[in-house]
Amino acid sequence: MALPSGKDGHLYGIAPILQSAVHVPGAALQRAIVAKYPSYWQITWRFTSHLASTLLGTLACLLFFNLCRRLGMRAVPAAASTLALAFCSSVWVYSRYPYSETLQLVCFTGFFSKLLDVGKQPTWRQAAWLGVWAGLLVNAKPVFLLSGLGAGIYLLWVLRHNWRALVLVALVSVAASIPLGAIYLGYNYLRWGSIFSTGYGLAFASTGVSSAPVGVIHESAIVGLWGMFFSFGKSIFLYSPPLVIAALGFWRFCRRNGPVVLAMVVTIFPTLFLHAQMVSWAGDYAWGPRYLTFALGVMLIPAGFLLQDWLDESHHLRRWLRIGFASTVFLSGAGVTYLGNAVYWDHFIRIHQEAAHFWLGAPNQKGDGISSPGFPCPVCFETLYGLQYLPPF
Repeated sequence: MALPSGKDGHLYGIAPILQSAVHVPGAALQRAIVAKYPSYWQITWRFTSHLASTLLGTLACLLFFNLCRRLGMRAVPAAASTLALAFCSSVWVYSRYPYSETLQLVCFTGFFSKLLDVGKQPTWRQAAWLGVWAGLLVNAKPVFLLSGLGAGIYLLWVLRHNWRALVLVALVSVAASIPLGAIYLGYNYLRWGSIFSTGYGLAFASTGVSSAPVGVIHESAIVGLWGMFFSFGKSIFLYSPPLVIAALGFWRFCRRNGPVVLAMVVTIFPTLFLHAQMVSWAGDYAWGPRYLTFALGVMLIPAGFLLQDWLDESHHLRRWLRIGFASTVFLSGAGVTYLGNAVYWDHFIRIHQEAAHFWLGAPNQKGDGISSPGFPCPVCFETLYGLQYLPPF
């Protein structure tokens, strides 16, 4: 995707401002080091450009541990789940690259935690923090506006018998989100001349694609969701194995924590459903299903509670067998994530493409809905079929 020209003719990134702002400390540190040691400009840049992602990945794990504890999880299973999130899931990989996935993970985990707090204690202070987290989440990626709408549905349900509290929460949270929303809209205006222009349409238009939203979002949601969860090329369970334990404990968790599950569904699924309809539902170029990274912490919560139940198992043999199974899953996750860190995905993808083109020739991309003469789609299935999967089979 080419960078589009803004209203003043200069090139601008299409990401919202928070994705850039988090890298300011790293850039400042690199500039300070180079001012004293000019010959080290390149090697320092390679480290400082990843500083924000690393710190955000760490912060996400701290927020996740705090969330688990506030939901009633004991310290040992909460710590084990946090270690699984940190070192046995895609979080470790994305903490090493200047992508925005760890930023989205932090903002969504904080937003989700505060949403549950407001449902239990609908005070103006809690509502104000919810509004702040919602504003940060949208500034991390505008598609999360759908999660904000889902949060409204959740609060309508849990506070349906307390209309005074519901009105208070709605007014205060919206008011608290307005300054951050104004920053997002103002940044759009500075770049593109319209507060409602995100730049994504301009980016696709600059590559020769007309009607970008229609062209990009035309995949079957079933295909996208199946690919994200169950395909042999991009299943989240392959790239973050601890979610297998979360899946095993999900129904038990549902019976005990209905409101939490409702919050998970209404805040995660709308965003996920939209991403599943994109021709690049896999999120490539990337490691695993990139568009699921934001929810890894929240999705892992049932695993912690199932692990807690297994630790409480009175039958010694069953307890140790289950602990052994969980340990095996966690170790497999650490192994998979180590591979993700050992080889940069761009290298592997380019090696695959070169081999596929050498053996089979250039792919026919007429059916992807995006490619045009001279502008092939680098992230579509026709290009990356060897790394994804064939839906008919």
